[in-house]
Amino acid sequence: MPGAPSLRLTGVPTDRSSSVGWSGARMGDHNSQPPDDQPEQIILDGNQLAEGHAFFSIGATDITDDGLWLAYTTDTTGFRQYTLRIKDLATGETLPGEVERVGSVVWAADNLTLFYTVEDEEQKRQYQLWRHARGTPHAKDVLVYQDDDERFNLGAGRTRDGKFLVLESASHTTSESRVLPASDPEAAFTLIAPRQDEHEYSIDHRNGLWFIRTNDRGRNFRLVTISLDDHAKVDNALRVLRENHVSATNYILSSTDRDKFAEALDRQWPGPVPYTIVIAPGGKILYRKTGAIDPLEVKRAIVGYLGRTY
Repeated sequence: MPGAPSLRLTGVPTDRSSSVGWSGARMGDHNSQPPDDQPEQIILDGNQLAEGHAFFSIGATDITDDGLWLAYTTDTTGFRQYTLRIKDLATGETLPGEVERVGSVVWAADNLTLFYTVEDEEQKRQYQLWRHARGTPHAKDVLVYQDDDERFNLGAGRTRDGKFLVLESASHTTSESRVLPASDPEAAFTLIAPRQDEHEYSIDHRNGLWFIRTNDRGRNFRLVTISLDDHAKVDNALRVLRENHVSATNYILSSTDRDKFAEALDRQWPGPVPYTIVIAPGGKILYRKTGAIDPLEVKRAIVGYLGRTY
């Protein structure tokens, strides 16, 4: 099958153990020319793999941090049903064993553990996340997560800084993300925010901060950053707030208990959501309402406070 896509590497350094050398991996036509002074290697030859097939396509690909192992999927049916294989880039050999109906693939930081998602044969959606230890039979792979909501598809990847694995469940209008330190692949994934109808968000991580793009306040998206500092750094957080003249009451909680959060925010919070409160400088609650709010009531509460205070 002439003209099948291939996976290429550009700018490969002499030291193959450097993960930087593999950052130039790209898909391209087998006749593509490398840039000036940029050596190029074909690590997955689409023409060779396509021999004897009327259709051939490369799907997901990921390379270990040490640059020595490639996980890739291919489809020879035309029905977007991809098969997972692992290739030793040092020898060029493909390891025995394969997995059918795979969607996304991502390596952990140990260069040994591979995560992949699998399609439901009837619903035609990615619904399971599996963990595989390179060199072991796929029969020993571990099911990590399964999404039984037929509206949602799973996708797995890694943050741009490489420090976390991200598992996203998404429908056309709603999404949900879980994260796992890339250095601890056998730990449990942590949920960022539970799915809520019509709420979409995507996440990335850099320099100890989560960057979250979310439409939680309406149709338009906004960017939110969340610190990962531990509770021992509370004094430093308060210093930053004071230096920036933050006037509102600030809450720093070390618990994931929702009831404790609600009690700290407003002792009168009955529990249901949505729940809206307006807090004045100093912590006084000017307005509280469960369910839909009346914008005029909110405005009156704020204006009334400003009139008395200023």
